[in-house]
Amino acid sequence: MFRPGRIGCGEFRFDIGTAGAVTLVIQTILPILVFAPCRSTVTITGGTDVPGHHQLTT
Repeated sequence: MFRPGRIGCGEFRFDIGTAGAVTLVIQTILPILVFAPCRSTVTITGGTDVPGHHQLTT
């Protein structure tokens, strides 16, 4: 059972080890981090260009 708790801050790393979309990870965590009480750093590695998903270039 999911029981929401306090939003934590810190340094988060996500390694998309398969052909996953980086933008889907961002869509999941960004709305939560917007309401966090302090700053966080997010590092996302891996992933590929998935057809049909938004592209993210840096």
